[in-house]
Formats: sequence, structure tokens, C-alpha cells
Amino acid sequence: MTSQFRSLNLPQVELKRWHYYFLALIIKIIVAAFFIDRLDGQVFTATAYDLLVDHRPIYYDGSAQARFNYFPLAFLTILPGMAIYYFLIPFSSPILERIFLKLPVILAELWLAYLFKNDSISPRKHYSSDSPFAITYTELFLLFNPIILYAGSYKGQFDVFPAIALVYAWRLFEREQDFKAGIATSVAVLIKQHGAIFIFLVFVALIGKSKKRSIKFFLGNVVVTLPVLAVGAWINLQGMIDHAILFHLGRLPNGYSISSVLFYLFLIGGKAIGFEQAGEFIAYGLLDVFSLVLISSELFLGYLLVKKPRNDVEIMRHILYGYGIFFLLNKGFLIHYITVFLVLWVEYKRIQEDPITSYHVGWAIVTIPLLFVFKMPLMTPADIRTILGQYWAAILWGLLIAVHFLLMKIITRTVPLLEQAKVRRIYYVMIALLPFHLAISLYIASLEQCLEGPCF
Repeated sequence: MTSQFRSLNLPQVELKRWHYYFLALIIKIIVAAFFIDRLDGQVFTATAYDLLVDHRPIYYDGSAQARFNYFPLAFLTILPGMAIYYFLIPFSSPILERIFLKLPVILAELWLAYLFKNDSISPRKHYSSDSPFAITYTELFLLFNPIILYAGSYKGQFDVFPAIALVYAWRLFEREQDFKAGIATSVAVLIKQHGAIFIFLVFVALIGKSKKRSIKFFLGNVVVTLPVLAVGAWINLQGMIDHAILFHLGRLPNGYSISSVLFYLFLIGGKAIGFEQAGEFIAYGLLDVFSLVLISSELFLGYLLVKKPRNDVEIMRHILYGYGIFFLLNKGFLIHYITVFLVLWVEYKRIQEDPITSYHVGWAIVTIPLLFVFKMPLMTPADIRTILGQYWAAILWGLLIAVHFLLMKIITRTVPLLEQAKVRRIYYVMIALLPFHLAISLYIASLEQCLEGPCF
């Protein structure tokens, strides 16, 4: 059986493709019902209420919408599901509110996986002749990936939308449909600003290939960007400038980037040892240095693409470098940002004709015990804590781990997730560490003040 799996790019599965999609949908809905980022969730629901119920303008500063800091297209990622909740659900329910808030994201995640099913999008055949309904490893990798689950169903962020737009942009670029590719990239950046990295590097790569193609790509971006920004400016120009641009330029570092970690290390460390001013000087000086290094590195990648025409694999590799540098050196980097990098890496594997295998699926699913319960106490809203009672943290932790083992049982029937010794060893170590993670989760849950405001 093992040799058979190794000889195929697609597992011979007993279940049809839609069974796995349905399983993924159920898991995502359950997770969406129970969890939400306590800060982002409040921002998204307040924004939807402002626009749909109170008919306030975008970037309204009198509610939590003041922290919705994206370009206008980002509003469309949260409004459809909330419109259903507000106008079609006859009663109020925080659980349904969370589900409908995340419903567009969940459906987009399913669509993302579906984009990788057809031979027409890959130079290598994925199906065996007698398994037309079998699911690909790539689909499984994306459907049950812990990063994507964490970003969307768990945390409530919508990074999957720019990721999908960039997949479309890349495939249009491959077919030399550069005007349409520009339209897709503009959609990505008008949802999340880091899409600008993709636009810049593809644009300079096109300059190295063909000036005519680069102009078409530029015009494709303009034909979407100008009308969208014009509408945003007509509704609330100063709000759009303050929220979507100036906020990101002036915000304090946050997350896990090198610049953010070092900034707070020197800021807090200097204060702790009595050199507060020196610590501040070094911390803010490092921000300027890292910003300069970041900009210089992106420009250098662009220079390499302009200097010599590159094939598709090399261009995508440079794009991945660009995102990697941005996430490491930018003053803001959170886990859900990885969604775009992850999806582009899958696309990179496709154009390399080096498809996702059971090894990658194994890595994705066996890490769920760690990432699926990551920050669990801080992602649990008050209504769920009340329903479950005093031992809510232990109950939820146990349920999430049970979901993981159920998922493992279903998928390992047909996909050899643990056939690689390295994956198997890491998985067993992670399982052994789960009691320690439970203890940490229960301790954090005991700090009630952390559940209502920033603590870490």
C-alpha cells in the first residue's frame, strides 16, 4: 500500500472529493461558532452594524469601526454574511453572528482549495484514470491547513481573499493576459495592502520581458484602483487616508517580525535597567534601519528581475523572497499574514511541477494540535465561556483535540499522513507536549482580565 501511495500524485481515496469539502466546511463552521479574535471580531461586527443597520459612512470614527484600517474593497469581505444575519435571521445570537461574519471567508477557503483540482491549471496530471472524483493532495493541504483554519474560521481574518486574487493574477500572468492580471492584483491590494509587493515585483518582471506587457498590467491595476479609491474619497476621503494609509505608516510595531521583537526588547529592556531614553533611541532607530533595509531589499529584488528576463519559476521565487523579507522586517507581522505566503508557495510548487504530496499534507494536519489550540483562551468570547461554565477552557481544549484526532482517523484511512519518519517523530513530540499546553491554556484562562483586553 505504501509503495502504491508513493507511485501516485493523487491518493486512491474511498471518499469522493465533495465528502472532504463537506467535512472541511463542518469543521470550519464549528470553529467559527466557538471562537473569534476578541479585538478584530469587535471591529468587524461594529463596522458591519455601522454600515448595514445605522447607515453610517465607511471609516466612521464613533465606534470600533475606527480600527478597520483597510482600503474600501475590504468592507465587501465582511458585509455579505452580516447582511444575511441582520436582515434574514429573526433573532439575535452571538454564535450565529460569528458564523455569518466568517461565512464568506469559509466559502472562499473552500474555493481556494477547488482552484487546485483541475489538470488545466497544472502541467502535471493529478488524476488516475479510474478516480475522476478523487481529491488531490493539494486540496487536502489547503482544506485542512492549520494556518488557514487559524486565520479565517478561528481568528476571523480575511487574508484568503487577497490570496485567491493573487492566484488568479498569477495564472493570468502565465497566459500573458496582463491587463486581467492587473485587475486581479489591484483587487488583492485594495483588500490587504501587502498585495503591493506582488504588484511591484510582477510589474518590474514584465518590464524586463516586454514594455508593452508591463503597460497592460499597469492599466489593469489603474482601471480598478482609481474608481474604487474615487468612491472611497467621495464617501470619506480623510477617513480613507487616515485609516488605510497613515495608520499603517504611524502604527507601533506589533507581532513577531524581527523589527517588532527588537523594538520592544530595547524599549522595555532600557526602561527596566534605568536607561529609558537610550532604550527608546535605539528602539526607534532600529525601526528606521529595518524600514530602510526592507525598502532596499525589495528594490534589489526588483532590480534583479529587470536586469535579466526570468522564467515563471524564478519570478515566483523572487515574489516569495519579497513576502518573506517583508514579513521579517516590517514592523507588523502576525500569524494570519502567512496565508498569502503559504498559498503562493503552493502555486510555486505547481509551476515547478513539484506537486504537494502526502508528506506536506501530513505536516499540515499533524501540526493542528499546536496551532488549532493556539491562543484558545484569548479567542473564546464571553458568551461561550458563560455557556460552558467554570471549566470552559478545559472543555474547549478537549473538544479541539478530539476534533484533531477525529480528523486524523478519517484522513489516515486513505492518506498516509505519518508514513514519513520525520513527520511521525514531530507528531509524537507534539502529542507528548499537549499536557503542558493544556496547563498553559488553563493558566491564561484564569487571568480573567486578559480575556477582556490586551495582556500580552
